[in-house]
Amino acid sequence: MAEHIDNSHVRLPSQTPSVEGYFRVPPIWIDQEPDPESTKSFSQQIYHEVVLEKTLDSNITVQSLRDGTFLFDFSSYPLTPPVTIPGYTNPSPGIPHQVPAETSSAEEVAEKNTEIRASIINVHQVCLTTSERLLKGRSAQMGFPIDAQDTQKGRNFAEAAHFDGGHGDIHSLTRNIANRIYVNSPDRPYPRRVVELDVVKHSLQLLDEILLKNDPSILYMITSLHSAARSYTERNYGESVVVAWSVCEQMISFAWNTLLDDEQLNERMPSHRKKKLNGRDYTASVITEFLEIMNVIDSETYNLLNTVRKSRND
Repeated sequence: MAEHIDNSHVRLPSQTPSVEGYFRVPPIWIDQEPDPESTKSFSQQIYHEVVLEKTLDSNITVQSLRDGTFLFDFSSYPLTPPVTIPGYTNPSPGIPHQVPAETSSAEEVAEKNTEIRASIINVHQVCLTTSERLLKGRSAQMGFPIDAQDTQKGRNFAEAAHFDGGHGDIHSLTRNIANRIYVNSPDRPYPRRVVELDVVKHSLQLLDEILLKNDPSILYMITSLHSAARSYTERNYGESVVVAWSVCEQMISFAWNTLLDDEQLNERMPSHRKKKLNGRDYTASVITEFLEIMNVIDSETYNLLNTVRKSRND
């Protein structure tokens, strides 16, 4: 009789996924709608057909599937590469213990990477809606934001594309309903719009331009605007204004700092004088006045900023 070996105190090494992605909600078709007869029941060949694969200059390879799923291979993306999490052995099974520092450190990096990846995914949702407006003149509903824990994950494209269940994730649940996995009936397929391939290509071009800035703060600003837009469509106007104004303040600060870093200004003004201009005496309201006077922003932008600031204060 073989001896039972208890390995419960051993934690094996692991590696975070290379591929993460999302199914767009509300559902869409990419490139063209399949024949209605062929969508009466789920067909992996139809729904998971790869209609576009592209490697961006930022070293992320993207796959777009027919059913509106977008998958991103981050294995060569320098900002969020896969992370190897070292394993370890707990010398005292069943007793609380301290995780080794190298394991904890790797887990923290992995968590941060997952959050940045989710931001990139949500930025793509913004780019997709923006591209549809720019190329087709359509005002489409913004896609639902996705959380880091709800991205589709896998070691490769094939693994990330195939998932089932997912009753706790709105994206997974909606995908299975829209793709008719739960119920096979002869009724009319779930209604979904068609987003053209040129729109998808343009959205990836916009995303790539943003990623090449190598600045996570830009990602966070865009995802905040995404959240504000969603709040607005849900008639949470107060929340929408507060979140949107926080992004406005960041952009005002960026414009102000860029102005203060001007070479001609540096020649005229020593550092101790410039330090005064970055103090608390200069609020967003005062800085906005200076930006308009110095033609950094135009009068229309100035008026809009003041309207939003007043709404936020109210």
